[in-house]
Amino acid sequence: SEVLIESYLMAKISCSLETLVLYVRMDNPGLFYVDFQKYHFAGRFPHRTIVFSYLYPTPQIESVERKITDKIKGIIRSNNISQLTPYEKELSLHDYLVTNVAYEYADKSYHKAHSAVGALLHGRAVCEGYSMAFKLLCDAAGISCIVLYGTATNSDGTGNHAWNIVKLDGKCYHIDVTWDGCTKTETTVSHNCFNLTDDDIGQDHIWDRELLPNCTSTEDNYFVRRRVFFTSSEELKHHFVSELKKGQRNFSVKLNRKFKDHTPISHTLKEAMKSMFLTNPLGYSFQIQYDSVRDVANISVATNF
Repeated sequence: SEVLIESYLMAKISCSLETLVLYVRMDNPGLFYVDFQKYHFAGRFPHRTIVFSYLYPTPQIESVERKITDKIKGIIRSNNISQLTPYEKELSLHDYLVTNVAYEYADKSYHKAHSAVGALLHGRAVCEGYSMAFKLLCDAAGISCIVLYGTATNSDGTGNHAWNIVKLDGKCYHIDVTWDGCTKTETTVSHNCFNLTDDDIGQDHIWDRELLPNCTSTEDNYFVRRRVFFTSSEELKHHFVSELKKGQRNFSVKLNRKFKDHTPISHTLKEAMKSMFLTNPLGYSFQIQYDSVRDVANISVATNF
């Protein structure tokens, strides 16, 4: 397939053609069949042609497109997306991908893992596949969403990464479905990277801040919306007591203070138990999974009798 760039367009393009191709790829996850790694340029200024090759034969493209469309319609229908608020739509689509897609560790070079095909039709993807699938779902649900590329740093080091920015009620937020998918447990869906500010996600993600919209609001952060974002140990203790009395045994909370580890949270939880007149504290045990970068703690309380 060839795309001709006319001379008048060449004069208006302020970036390189390579960057332009990247922008097209980021904004069009439905072009899963185009091999964006192997295109080349033909012709000379002022006329240039971009020559693309396809990853699938034409009949197969149409078949896969139908499968993706049907899959998306099924997800929208089964999750009652049309009946939800924009925030609830985003949350439901995020949780669907986190629950149903696994990170592709075995063959990261496999092209399907880098597209919505891997995530939606095969349940396996790398970060690019997660973010492309999330944009397609958001587009179908009427949520403004873009894919962005940058780098991210975790325990394995620093590498290229893709995630999303969404816009809700005129405010923009970062959302990294891949990282939430990789930190989920058998019983808990992670929301550590759900609707973050530039400052929050910028602790371990790097992107072109001049090009992309600013994300400064915390209004639709998952923990803020659920009222489990705490500014003091006393607030946290009150939450533990209140929820323990209701029979709650699993907690996910975010703090605005920086802790090196989970020790202060353990202390606050023990105090909450004592305040409930638990005469046999040894009858209870708890586990804390603490994300010191996001200041998020996932806590599971169990009875030993």
